[in-house]
Amino acid sequence: MATHKKRPTGLTALFGAAAIGAALMFSSVQANAHTLVPDTNPQTSETTISVKPTQAATTAGATIIDLKENPYDLSPAVNHIVTSTKEALAADKKVIIMLGEDHSTTTNVHMAERIRAALQKTGIKRPVMAKEMPNNFLEFLLPQIVPELDNEDFYERATKALTTLKKEDPAQYRRLQSLSAAAFEFPEAPVTNLENLTTWIKNELDIRFIDIARGENDYSVAYHGNPETRNFIDKQQLPAIQQKEYIYLRGYTGVKLRNLWMIKAINEILADESNRVVILQTGAIHLGGYHPKGFSYPNSLHGMFSKKARDDIKVITLFPENFGDTFENSFSAAAQESMNNKNTIILRNADETQHVKTPDASSLTEEIKSLKKISGKMKHVKTKEHYSSIRKEFKSALVHELLSITAKYTPLKQENPKPRTAPMPN
Repeated sequence: MATHKKRPTGLTALFGAAAIGAALMFSSVQANAHTLVPDTNPQTSETTISVKPTQAATTAGATIIDLKENPYDLSPAVNHIVTSTKEALAADKKVIIMLGEDHSTTTNVHMAERIRAALQKTGIKRPVMAKEMPNNFLEFLLPQIVPELDNEDFYERATKALTTLKKEDPAQYRRLQSLSAAAFEFPEAPVTNLENLTTWIKNELDIRFIDIARGENDYSVAYHGNPETRNFIDKQQLPAIQQKEYIYLRGYTGVKLRNLWMIKAINEILADESNRVVILQTGAIHLGGYHPKGFSYPNSLHGMFSKKARDDIKVITLFPENFGDTFENSFSAAAQESMNNKNTIILRNADETQHVKTPDASSLTEEIKSLKKISGKMKHVKTKEHYSSIRKEFKSALVHELLSITAKYTPLKQENPKPRTAPMPN
């Protein structure tokens, strides 16, 4: 069903259908704008709810691309980003392409693949594809992705094996993460996500999930069980979370924490000299904050990168104006001033139809039609039957590799067999 929907805000029991659906409503502009809440800790520096209207700021320096004539034609934005990327690489700079999105809008979600494909045609073949998804996505959702392996002992062994694999062979671990995402059924823009992931996996691209790890029983909280996550949280010394066992990730401080983690992850990617271009998909509120609810620019991705700007890195930002959230009314005057340059692309009047998976799968056909209008043709998910069969193939590959690495890193203990007693003769 293609619709302008009301977004869910609740979370029910772990792995329940409603919980999984709500859990993966990755925070886009609409989701965060509606669910972002102030921290309850009075010591936090970000509890302001009432904010002054931002002063009208000029966007003369930013690159405005208006798709009013054809809301599905992303090529003007794609071409501008490709040209800017080539210029930066020619100047021996690395490039971060930050794409804000509503996670259910096909024109937003498919932008990353359109840019990747265009870069490939110019000889830039292996950008890193980074997504705002938790770095423990596979472990967290393993029972939901492969319920046929529903065995507590196996899940425990598999989780331990994945922890070891992550250290010993990070590339293979990331491959398994990618397979799990392709096998999973995204509640928002499921066809577009699968089309993107299928293309990237078949092209053997490096796909990174760079959001902070999620809690053991709740997608909306940070996971402390991972020592790396716990140490990172402690180092931030954020007053609102220092003493908390669980951190709500849709609060001001939670979103700031996620942005800090994503900055850390991107810097780690670019520390590898072979990684020259990173394409990041993230909810648009992460880009420059959200002024109407008081989420400040300094705590946004763009604000953090600007604070520690590097001459050897060029940051290109795309902000899609969806559902009435414009550059002028979404960002503070400080954000607008900092982002008001040619490396900021403001995308106007792109199609903003939202695609949400429906039980009868009729929504898949509608989304395929929309995606065809954007890309011209479908490489992989041409029908809803293809959608199902492709996911099954990825799931089969995931199960095969998961069983293999679990047997390798956490083999079952062999008990000493008890000697058989010969039957007594009659």
